[in-house]
Amino acid sequence: MRMNPTFIVMMKCSEEAGVQNPVFQRLYICLGALKKGWKEGCRRILGLDGCFIKGFHTGQLLTAIGVDPNNQMYLVAYALVESECKDTWC
Repeated sequence: MRMNPTFIVMMKCSEEAGVQNPVFQRLYICLGALKKGWKEGCRRILGLDGCFIKGFHTGQLLTAIGVDPNNQMYLVAYALVESECKDTWC
């Protein structure tokens, strides 16, 4: 955080009474350099997409993708959530 103060990470774990270890719920990551690069050098188009994660650990991977001057995809931010619902947007 000292080297990149614009780096954003938000993580939420459930803390249930009587449970010793918290359970992971969701994670959001936005690298400051990627956000700055998108604002300064990419087109003002932001695409949102998601895919399901299957297996022992389930959930969804959500991404925010921009378009750079060479018409290539440019990752801006991503999140790992338990499901795409109203609670995960808070």
